[in-house]
Amino acid sequence: MTLGTLLIVDDEPGIRESLVDHFEGRGLRVLAAATGGEALTQAAANLVDVALVDRRLPDMSGLDVLKTIRSRGDDLEVIMMTAFADVESAVAAMKAGAADFILKPFDLGDLDRVVTRAAERRRLQRELEAVRRSGKGIEIVGVSPAIENLRRLIARIAAVDRTTVLVMGETGTGKELVVDALHSHSPRAQRPLVKVNCGAFPESLLEAELFGHERGAFTGATARRHGLLELAVGGTLFLDEVAEMPSSLQPALLRALDGAPFRRIGGEQEIRTDVRFVAATNRDLTAEVAAGRFREDLYHRLAVVTIYVPPLREHPNDIQPLATYFLENFSRRLGRPVALSREAQDALLAYRWPGNVRELRNVLERAAILGEGDLIEAADLPPEIPASGEIPTSGGEAAAEGAEALEAAKQRHILNILAACGGNRAAAARRLGISRSTLKERLRRYRGGFDEGRDEVAR
Repeated sequence: MTLGTLLIVDDEPGIRESLVDHFEGRGLRVLAAATGGEALTQAAANLVDVALVDRRLPDMSGLDVLKTIRSRGDDLEVIMMTAFADVESAVAAMKAGAADFILKPFDLGDLDRVVTRAAERRRLQRELEAVRRSGKGIEIVGVSPAIENLRRLIARIAAVDRTTVLVMGETGTGKELVVDALHSHSPRAQRPLVKVNCGAFPESLLEAELFGHERGAFTGATARRHGLLELAVGGTLFLDEVAEMPSSLQPALLRALDGAPFRRIGGEQEIRTDVRFVAATNRDLTAEVAAGRFREDLYHRLAVVTIYVPPLREHPNDIQPLATYFLENFSRRLGRPVALSREAQDALLAYRWPGNVRELRNVLERAAILGEGDLIEAADLPPEIPASGEIPTSGGEAAAEGAEALEAAKQRHILNILAACGGNRAAAARRLGISRSTLKERLRRYRGGFDEGRDEVAR
């Protein structure tokens, strides 16, 4: 993990190279430029925290570099350095927005302190900006305490830059949405979010995908290719299905996570990059470690902070808000309104959703497209989803307990509505959005076969 990115701008090769060597040994990712033009290009292409800029450069003054950085809104601390001590230069630099001013020849200890202070200020400023954005617009649909807690956790973690995050959850729970939110609410939101599925590539191709390759490195490598670690500079690299990472590549990934430089395949140049790593898996990584398929040190390095995305069966009161959200989107696409009947809603609530939110979305999309009317009925749902009011018999003890709790809540709701309607079943059925025959059957079941109540139509 780096402490930040430092850009050194000096036209004297000896000074420039010695400063690069010095600060690389102090946990900083270091970039270098010999001219003002190079410096402005580097600042635009990288998430730079601090720039150490010489006052005199061959193509423009350091003050002009500073003014250009400020005018185009680049967000970094600029420290001016010069061998020409004069009050006017210092005042002009500070007025233009320089964070500090240091004279050559400088004591390296003093320079360390100035650069470290500036890097720390940038870190705190970025985290404060992220905190101000946190919690706003995190587009994860749900009203349950589980999802509210998830949104709050995402906001807190997103604001802390460079912390590695492991997102865990079953297939279809929305892990990628969590990663999108982590990036878009982080200090790196304006830089790339680069994604790779570790299970989608053969071992040799995954290495080239991550680290890049030089021309001629292997058969078919007709040109240099930058790896995802380079393409994600300043941003976030998302390693999806990280449990599928081949064991032979795990040591290289561990080194990258620790901030060590890497080489492209077939290359000799050492490359440093500044990325935030976020990984996701639907597997139990501790079990993979125990089985010898995943390195323990890599697991601990990935799981600095973990986020658990709950399966849909653990927050069933979000099924209705999710269904509404999806159907609104499908209605816009289809150019016609699409809604759920009460029986279809009950069927969705009674189902266990082993495929989680993704399965719910797919079921609703299919029903919206193939349904004959604007109202999705229970009969329009796949056969594995039980009809209205039925309880699934598979899924084990947890499924039975969840279904029983859901049925008890449904019973209380129906009886409360009936009481509010003075026992009038016709009025209660209208308020519940179900037919009178469905209500009659449920009341008979709830009352052990004895059904009392008035069937007259409410006036």
